[in-house]
Amino acid sequence: MSTRRGFLQVLGTACVTAACGDGTGKPEASGAWAAGSAHDLSGLRPVPGAALVVARDDRGIYAMSAICTHQRCDMIEDGQVTATGMHCDCHASDFDAHGAPVAGPARAQLRHVRVSVAEDGALTVHADETVPPDQRAPG
Repeated sequence: MSTRRGFLQVLGTACVTAACGDGTGKPEASGAWAAGSAHDLSGLRPVPGAALVVARDDRGIYAMSAICTHQRCDMIEDGQVTATGMHCDCHASDFDAHGAPVAGPARAQLRHVRVSVAEDGALTVHADETVPPDQRAPG
């Protein structure tokens, strides 16, 4: 009886791990992060020291997580950030410049966070403040 129970526990753990990842993915960034100047911002730009990117489009400035929504790989460390999107090397997920998944196993949008612009153009990304994907800071 205990052999069967043990087998089912191992099987259940394996199924959860396969479905949800192994829990070793990188956590989301937290706190406030200096993200350079708005004056020279074009395309997606990694935020130094954090798994975050900041970008500008025709509606303003926005920021989002660089943690893949599939199994939480940091796409700055384990992938590529380009002007037009992000690629995760862990399992080949691709995201467009606004964080929407376009290929691979990832199905969820990247988490967007608040960005503020100081009078001198200095950008601060507020990683603890999730915002809708369409929210922009002027700039």
